[in-house]
Amino acid sequence: MKQLFNLRLRGKIILPLIIALAVLILIIYFLLGRQLAVVSNEFIQRLSENKQAEIQGAMTLATQESEAVSSLFTRMPEVQQAYRTALQGDIDDLRSPESQEGREMLRQDLSDMLDGFKETRDEDLMLHFHLPNGRSLVRIWRDKNAMVDGNWEDVSDDISEFRETVMHVNNTGTPAQGLEVGRGGFTLRNVLPVMGEERDQLGSVEMLIDFDPVVEAAAEGEGEHLLVYMNEDLLDIATRLQDESEYPVLDNRYVQVMGADDRDLERMISADILDTGRTELSVHQEGNYSVAAFPILDYSGDQVGVMAYVLDISREQAMISNLTYTLVGTMALLLLILAGITFYNTNRTILRPLNKITGFASQVSAGNLEQKLQVDSRDEMQDLGHSLQKMVDNLKEKISEAEEKKEQARQETEKAEQFRSEAEEALEQARKAKREGMLQAAGQIEEVVERMTSASDELSAQVEQSSRGAEQQKQRTGETATAMEEMNATVLEVAKNASSAAESSDQARTKALEGADVVKQSVQAINRVQQQAGEMKDSLAGLGKQSEQIGQIMNVIEDIADQTNLLALNAAIEAARAGDAGRGFAVVADEVRKLAEKTMKATKEVGEAISSIQSGADENIQGMDKVAQLVDESTGLANNSGEALKEIVALAEQAADQVRSIATASEEQSSASEEVNRSMEEISRISQETADVMQQSAQAISDLAQQAQELSELVNRLKEEE
Repeated sequence: MKQLFNLRLRGKIILPLIIALAVLILIIYFLLGRQLAVVSNEFIQRLSENKQAEIQGAMTLATQESEAVSSLFTRMPEVQQAYRTALQGDIDDLRSPESQEGREMLRQDLSDMLDGFKETRDEDLMLHFHLPNGRSLVRIWRDKNAMVDGNWEDVSDDISEFRETVMHVNNTGTPAQGLEVGRGGFTLRNVLPVMGEERDQLGSVEMLIDFDPVVEAAAEGEGEHLLVYMNEDLLDIATRLQDESEYPVLDNRYVQVMGADDRDLERMISADILDTGRTELSVHQEGNYSVAAFPILDYSGDQVGVMAYVLDISREQAMISNLTYTLVGTMALLLLILAGITFYNTNRTILRPLNKITGFASQVSAGNLEQKLQVDSRDEMQDLGHSLQKMVDNLKEKISEAEEKKEQARQETEKAEQFRSEAEEALEQARKAKREGMLQAAGQIEEVVERMTSASDELSAQVEQSSRGAEQQKQRTGETATAMEEMNATVLEVAKNASSAAESSDQARTKALEGADVVKQSVQAINRVQQQAGEMKDSLAGLGKQSEQIGQIMNVIEDIADQTNLLALNAAIEAARAGDAGRGFAVVADEVRKLAEKTMKATKEVGEAISSIQSGADENIQGMDKVAQLVDESTGLANNSGEALKEIVALAEQAADQVRSIATASEEQSSASEEVNRSMEEISRISQETADVMQQSAQAISDLAQQAQELSELVNRLKEEE
């Protein structure tokens, strides 16, 4: 700090400015990097939340789709008849003949529907019918119902110990849907009660949807990976996942059900990371990847596993780094341009005039008072130059007066010395005349004494006049010193006011910076609103697509209902031909026809609802487009406000730097004024000494006049003695 004070004014202005610019660039770099990191984390958090919601929405849609299909079989007469047949036997018997007959009936009666579904969807309709005691009646997509001792057999296996959804429906008669752990792991299920003609529950029917395609569809994005882990304590139920070579176990806590193609990604997932996602969404960053862990909940809301969403964020990180460097480089360039402008303006308006004034003061201190100071800056520097020139002119005038008085004193002193010599000579002659007693010599001495007395009186008057001039010079020199002190005080006041103005400029700059931060935060908030609007628009577009898929499914159901209605009509015709023997079959055909009509009616209502959803989604998308347009306009206005505040900050900083430079220059000028003031004090001291010499000369002349008087008296006595 001491060395900083030893710098010249140029260094005192430029060096702090350079340091301030460097510190400001570093602050901008760290703040910008931190803010962009926060934005990146929020972006990743939002992506993870959307992915979790996307998977949950897909699961919900799949279970709703399965409910629409499985509900067709809850009161179908063929299903009721098959259950009546199976329930006539011992349903606790693994190989009950009645249960076997019921299985065959269901396979035969539903074969056309199953074939139509497979032809349309290119997949099996996975329907599972259950007996009231929790045993499996038939898995309709299999030729053999269950595996017993490693062999496939067509028997009623017991699933009551681990199939909670089935037992819930069989015991309560209420539907159950959602994710459940089975022999093969996670499966989406929709279980509905099968009711008889008298509203009595015969069992339950279930439609299964494979969980893997739901996950794979959600991981189709570029750089996206989804890994599924099941709690290790569920391996007793999921017996097909007990092969650790195919389904690795992590730290005896989790079983990897679905992995990634890249083994490095699998090694990135630890049991500790999965623990953080058991209850809520948790986001971590591992190098160029973000890992989001969130819980997998079953139909009852219990946590049964954890899903890890791995996203490659290397491109986003590179974009953020490039953006940071670009913004910091731009800010640094702008600040350097500002520093150059400030340096040029400071050099032109302050340093050049100040160098003129300093050179002028140096020459004055060296004794050169003939030069002229010309400052054409039209500011305080020009006023300071005029004051300094006026001070030097006054100083020259006072020095000239002092020289004149000094010359007069020298001349009068020479005259006094001459008269003193003449007086001594006259005294010697008087003594000689006394010794010789010559009256003529005494008369001559008397004439000399008279002339000496007259000259002494005249010399005394001139010395008195010189003394008054010296005193007047001393007084004017004191007035000049007082004026210099007042000017020095004025310069100090200018420096003080300049410092206050600099502080005010700094405060204005601070307020402008705060305003710029507020505008920046507003822009960021508007950008987040715009991003949220875009995401909502994408979600609505996805909803429209999903509604279209549901519409396609409803078309399939409507076709099935048409075929069922046609079959019922044919059956009624055949029953009418059969007469009394076909009357019972006609009743069944009529019930099937009514069920088909209800299905068509429900399908129509669902189609209208889907059309309404699609229409509402289109309107919402249009509204989101308008919102996005308004957000863009708001962003532009906020950015314009931010640019205006930046210009205000730049002007405030420039004004503060110039005012501080003026304050520094005023302080240095105050020092120069003090030096001149000391010179004036020296001149005042010399004037005082001159006045003292004049007073001593007057005293000597007075003594000389007294001696002349005594000499005159002596001459008179000589005359009397003669």
